[in-house]
Amino acid sequence: MGRNWADLPPELLGLCSQDLCPNDLSAFRAVCHTWRSAAVEESSDVPWLMLADKKGERCQEFFCLPCQRIHKKLLPEVKERTCFSSQGWVLTIGRDGELHMLKNPMLRHSHIIKLPNLEKLPDVQFVLTDNPTTSVDYRVMVIYNGRNKGQLGLWKPGDKEWTEVISRDYHFDAIFYKGCFYALDGIGNIWRCNAYGPTPFKAKRVFTLPHELISQKQIYLVQSTTGSLLVVSRHGIFEPQGTFQFHVFEIDLKTKS
Repeated sequence: MGRNWADLPPELLGLCSQDLCPNDLSAFRAVCHTWRSAAVEESSDVPWLMLADKKGERCQEFFCLPCQRIHKKLLPEVKERTCFSSQGWVLTIGRDGELHMLKNPMLRHSHIIKLPNLEKLPDVQFVLTDNPTTSVDYRVMVIYNGRNKGQLGLWKPGDKEWTEVISRDYHFDAIFYKGCFYALDGIGNIWRCNAYGPTPFKAKRVFTLPHELISQKQIYLVQSTTGSLLVVSRHGIFEPQGTFQFHVFEIDLKTKS
């Protein structure tokens, strides 16, 4: 007598779903109500990597690190647009400067927030303070090319336009860390901005990286899984052979070390 797969114990189904990648977990949930109820919640901290558009390809391709496979999704909201991500949201930028934030574009009904246009496209980064689906008091920071290259701009719900942050120009990376925005400029200074403070928003220099750390390298600000602020140095980005090495440093903003 054949076994009804829907009658498998929920504990066993939960164990089977634990190590599935997001794509396979979605298929697992679609089998039946029992499997959907028993499946674990998606909690992977490993993102999918969005691959560059292919001419004539209607679907967007993603590389899944856990399963080492390429998955295709029909996502017209991101096609032929520049995309960044933060807090599980995707910022899409059209050729005309239109900005939209999408909550999990993999879902059939993606939540979309329209942002004010920028006269010139963002340069490198887009950062959220909180997830807009769980907090109404969130802020958005972008690095964009305005009057000068690499300016910082802030936006909050209800604003009609972006507010410029008073700081040094030519920032090329930013992060939201322990209640404040931190931005890294082209000469190794780290600037802090209180996104919930009074306007005009002003950034304060709080750290300077050693010159040898930034010379001919690309630098990123990253928060570790334990809550530390890290500086990642990418070597070889300006060399013909491309990236060949990464160095990771932990910095302490209190001791300046």
